[in-house]
Amino acid sequence: MKKKRKGEALIGVFKKEGIVAIGGINRDPYSNDPLIGRLRRFYAAEAFRRSAVGTVLLNLLILKAKSYYKVLVLHTVTLIADKFYYSFGFQRQSTYPNSTHYLKL
Repeated sequence: MKKKRKGEALIGVFKKEGIVAIGGINRDPYSNDPLIGRLRRFYAAEAFRRSAVGTVLLNLLILKAKSYYKVLVLHTVTLIADKFYYSFGFQRQSTYPNSTHYLKL
Protein backbone atom coordinates (compact mmCIF):
# COMPACT_ATOMS: atom_id res chain seq x y z
CA MET A 1 0.00 0.00 0.00
CA LYS A 2 1.34 3.42 -0.98
CA LYS A 3 1.98 5.83 1.89
CA LYS A 4 -0.32 8.87 1.94
CA ARG A 5 1.54 12.11 1.28
CA LYS A 6 0.78 15.63 2.45
CA GLY A 7 -1.97 17.09 0.25
CA GLU A 8 -3.46 13.72 -0.71
CA ALA A 9 -6.97 12.58 0.10
CA LEU A 10 -9.29 9.81 -0.99
CA ILE A 11 -12.90 10.23 0.11
CA GLY A 12 -15.67 7.70 -0.36
CA VAL A 13 -19.40 7.93 0.23
CA PHE A 14 -21.01 4.67 1.25
CA LYS A 15 -24.45 3.24 1.89
CA LYS A 16 -25.06 -0.21 3.26
CA GLU A 17 -25.37 -1.44 -0.35
CA GLY A 18 -21.81 -0.30 -1.06
CA ILE A 19 -19.93 2.64 -2.46
CA VAL A 20 -21.99 5.53 -3.83
CA ALA A 21 -19.25 7.98 -4.82
CA ILE A 22 -15.49 8.34 -4.61
CA GLY A 23 -12.88 10.93 -5.44
CA GLY A 24 -9.35 11.90 -4.61
CA ILE A 25 -6.79 14.66 -4.82
CA ASN A 26 -3.04 14.60 -4.97
CA ARG A 27 -0.14 16.70 -6.19
CA ASP A 28 -0.35 16.87 -9.97
CA PRO A 29 2.16 14.32 -11.29
CA TYR A 30 2.31 16.11 -14.66
CA SER A 31 3.63 19.34 -13.16
CA ASN A 32 6.80 20.30 -11.32
CA ASP A 33 4.86 22.92 -9.37
CA PRO A 34 4.02 21.58 -5.88
CA LEU A 35 1.11 24.03 -5.64
CA ILE A 36 -0.89 22.32 -8.39
CA GLY A 37 -3.21 19.54 -7.27
CA ARG A 38 -5.14 17.07 -9.38
CA LEU A 39 -8.67 15.76 -8.88
CA ARG A 40 -8.54 12.02 -9.53
CA ARG A 41 -10.93 9.13 -9.92
CA PHE A 42 -14.03 11.22 -9.24
CA TYR A 43 -17.08 9.01 -9.74
CA ALA A 44 -20.68 8.81 -8.54
CA ALA A 45 -22.79 5.71 -9.15
CA GLU A 46 -25.39 6.42 -11.80
CA ALA A 47 -28.30 5.73 -9.46
CA PHE A 48 -27.06 8.49 -7.14
CA ARG A 49 -26.28 11.18 -9.69
CA ARG A 50 -28.32 14.37 -9.40
CA SER A 51 -28.87 13.62 -5.70
CA ALA A 52 -26.22 16.09 -4.45
CA VAL A 53 -23.78 13.35 -3.43
CA GLY A 54 -21.31 14.48 -6.11
CA THR A 55 -21.71 18.10 -5.07
CA VAL A 56 -20.99 17.31 -1.42
CA LEU A 57 -18.01 15.14 -2.33
CA LEU A 58 -16.48 17.70 -4.70
CA ASN A 59 -16.97 20.48 -2.14
CA LEU A 60 -15.08 18.39 0.44
CA LEU A 61 -12.24 17.71 -1.97
CA ILE A 62 -11.97 21.38 -2.99
CA LEU A 63 -11.92 22.40 0.68
CA LYS A 64 -9.13 19.91 1.35
CA ALA A 65 -7.22 21.04 -1.75
CA LYS A 66 -7.30 24.70 -0.63
CA SER A 67 -5.06 23.79 2.31
CA TYR A 68 -2.26 22.60 0.00
CA TYR A 69 -2.69 23.93 -3.52
CA LYS A 70 -3.24 27.15 -5.46
CA VAL A 71 -4.72 25.40 -8.52
CA LEU A 72 -6.73 22.19 -8.90
CA VAL A 73 -6.74 20.48 -12.30
CA LEU A 74 -8.58 17.51 -13.78
CA HIS A 75 -9.09 15.62 -17.00
CA THR A 76 -12.48 14.61 -18.35
CA VAL A 77 -13.91 13.83 -21.78
CA THR A 78 -17.66 13.91 -21.17
CA LEU A 79 -20.01 16.83 -21.69
CA ILE A 80 -21.97 15.99 -18.52
CA ALA A 81 -18.79 16.12 -16.42
CA ASP A 82 -17.74 19.33 -18.17
CA LYS A 83 -21.00 21.01 -17.14
CA PHE A 84 -20.72 19.64 -13.59
CA TYR A 85 -17.19 20.97 -13.07
CA TYR A 86 -18.01 24.28 -14.77
CA SER A 87 -20.79 24.80 -12.20
CA PHE A 88 -18.06 24.77 -9.51
CA GLY A 89 -16.01 27.40 -11.29
CA PHE A 90 -13.61 25.15 -13.17
CA GLN A 91 -12.43 26.66 -16.45
CA ARG A 92 -12.18 24.48 -19.54
CA GLN A 93 -8.67 24.96 -20.89
CA SER A 94 -5.64 22.78 -21.41
CA THR A 95 -3.43 25.36 -19.66
CA TYR A 96 -1.89 22.65 -17.50
CA PRO A 97 -0.37 19.40 -18.90
CA ASN A 98 -2.73 16.45 -19.33
CA SER A 99 -5.72 18.37 -18.03
CA THR A 100 -8.93 19.70 -19.52
CA HIS A 101 -10.08 21.92 -16.63
CA TYR A 102 -8.59 23.97 -13.83
CA LEU A 103 -9.81 25.87 -10.80
CA LYS A 104 -7.82 28.63 -9.09
CA LEU A 105 -8.20 28.08 -5.36
